[in-house]
Amino acid sequence: MSRNLEAVALAFAEQTKPDFVTIPTNALTPDLVLAKVEHILQKSPANTKWHINVSVDGIGEVHDHVRGVKGNFEKCLKTLDGLIALRNQYPNLRVGVHTVVSTYTVNTIEQTVNYFKKMALDNQISEIAEERVELGTIGRPITPYQDYVRAIPFLKQALGNREEGKIRRSLRRSYYDFVGKWVQEPQKQHIPCMAGVASCHITEKGYLTCCCVRWVARGLIGSLREANYDIKRLWFTEQAEKVRRSIKNQECACPLASAAYSSMLMSPRTLLRIAKDYVLS
Repeated sequence: MSRNLEAVALAFAEQTKPDFVTIPTNALTPDLVLAKVEHILQKSPANTKWHINVSVDGIGEVHDHVRGVKGNFEKCLKTLDGLIALRNQYPNLRVGVHTVVSTYTVNTIEQTVNYFKKMALDNQISEIAEERVELGTIGRPITPYQDYVRAIPFLKQALGNREEGKIRRSLRRSYYDFVGKWVQEPQKQHIPCMAGVASCHITEKGYLTCCCVRWVARGLIGSLREANYDIKRLWFTEQAEKVRRSIKNQECACPLASAAYSSMLMSPRTLLRIAKDYVLS
């Protein structure tokens, strides 16, 4: 975790007053993670929920192999145990496990999900792996495609009552269906993408982009540093409109969850499917 994580997270919460903030962690330093999370909770606005998601790609050696760090899985378990203990003191803490389903893990995803059923988690979610610049995965065969399609029924069923609220569970099930269509036609936007309209991404160097798939090379809206950190100055520029036109013209297509969820909520057709799932579930 970054040395100034607490200051950044608390400043964000105080300025924007979000309903919840999600922070992922690879759990390489359990004691540090727990200390920083507790400090955030002590200083946090009371109405902000903090979702701490531990990234787990598989059980035991599977996870350690994917992460390239021996003993990482045991550190994940230690972190989760500590977070669950903290939750007893801070009711605005939520604890979850987040698994990226890649070509390395798609065949063990059921084992991973079932393993964590015994833990008192607030959520256990997964997203499909994709090529991304900032992760250094461009050109690497990490997206499982058809193998992911076969995993979708299990992933939808496995949500159970873990995910907080029926609406969120319905939204996640609809996301799995959306990805199931994308892996079979990856060049098509199966839902009109609202990245750059309903969502955006800020890079570690202060660039405002439409999302973290197009990144800076194809999704740059502008430099927040040069705009005195005023997003509005960049949001209504010709460069921003150029990026939005490119997305609207379907010059890209991906299953990025952070953009997909907001896009789904702005799609009348998808909202109807979510509502139907909600009623029938």
